[in-house]
Formats: sequence, C-alpha cells, structure tokens
Amino acid sequence: MTDTTNLEASLREAREHGVIGIKIYSDLEPELVRAVSSSARDAGMRVWSHAVVFPSKPSVVAASGVQVISHAAFFVWEGSVELPPTYNGSHPWSPFGPPAPYETVSHDDPAIVAVLETVRDRGVILDPTITVMSFLSEQSRLWAVELTRLAHEMGIPIATGTDAALLFDEIEALVNDVGMTPLEALASATSVGAAAIGVDNDFGSLEVGKVADLVVYPADPSVDITALRRPSHVFRGGRLVRPRH
Repeated sequence: MTDTTNLEASLREAREHGVIGIKIYSDLEPELVRAVSSSARDAGMRVWSHAVVFPSKPSVVAASGVQVISHAAFFVWEGSVELPPTYNGSHPWSPFGPPAPYETVSHDDPAIVAVLETVRDRGVILDPTITVMSFLSEQSRLWAVELTRLAHEMGIPIATGTDAALLFDEIEALVNDVGMTPLEALASATSVGAAAIGVDNDFGSLEVGKVADLVVYPADPSVDITALRRPSHVFRGGRLVRPRH
C-alpha cells in the first residue's frame, strides 16, 4: 500500500467479500496509520494494530481510532527518541522487529503512561501477548508483564492473544505474573476476546439469546486457573461435542 492507494474503495470491496477487520502491522507513516484506521472503520470493519508501526510511535497508533492494540512490549518504543524506519532492516532478524530499548525505557515512563491514558479513554482493548515474548527474551517478557499490570490497574480491558503461544499459558500469565484474578483472566479470554473481534453480541458470555458455546469443568477455574486445562464436556452451539478417538 502507498499514499496513492484508494483506501476507501479497497476496504469497501474487502468488506463486501466478508472481511470483518484489518490489522495494521508495520512500516506506515503516521498519516497512513490514521488513514487506514479511519477508512476501515468507515467501511464497517474492526481495526487491530501492533502497538508500534515503524516509524509511527504507539501514541500515533493509540490516537488513530484502532479498537485493539497488540503486544504490550512494543509500548517501549514510545520512550525512544528516534524509531527505526522499518520493521525489517539491517538489524538481526526477529519476528518482533528491531532490538527494543527495554534497558533504558521504563514501563511507567510518563510518555508511556500518557499513551495508556489515551488507550483507556478511547476504550481500546490491549492484547498483551505476554507468553510469546519469552520466545524473544526474558527481558521483553518481563517488560510486557509490567506494562500489562499497569494497564490493568488503569482499567484498560485486557484480551488473551496468543500469537503462537498456548492460550492456557497466556491466561495463567495474566493471573500469576500480572496479578489479575482468575475471573478477570477468564473474562479476558471470553467476553473481552469476543469484543476484540466484534462478536460480543453473540459470543463471550452466558446470556439469553447468545450462542451456547460452553466448556464444562469438574473443578472451579475461578479458584484454580489451571483447571481450564482439564475440561469434562464441550458444547458447540448447544450440542455436545464428542472427542474423536
């Protein structure tokens, strides 16, 4: 995509073909981040984005009108004086872009707190992907934990994205590392997750009129979050799903 792309026409066509959302990923100038977000919303699509879209800072992303921001560790770039121009450059390759300044930028840096205030005030959902950051480094995972804890304390809704990690691991990280209660982590995986992809009118909670996609447990996951790993029954659309042997 370039600054001459007819965004409105392209996104309307995508929506007509059943696309419900667009993800902003990397290498867009601030004006294009804002344009993509605005045009997608005008087309009736959800908008998700990485927290940083090189060379656009998290503050640009948060204020652009996106509904979900992914990768808590990427907020570190708000504290960087100058951002790399591209996601993939001369730096050592990583699925999470260039090396980040975790050692020199604190998760509660005033500039980062200001971005989180924008996220909160706009009702944006944070998809922190804590667990997958351990594939990159323990330092990035710990930074993501601290940022997510701060976001949770500020009242920002948290979703349980995985990005190649196990959902159970991410839910347990929210409880054991971030300090959320098991019920809060369950909401992150259900009602908040449904809202993140725009299907919360039909899924995500037990309410009359919603689809009966249910998991039944012999133990109470609100007491022991690891009970989620041991279901006894699964219902899809109100019908019992029997395992294949």
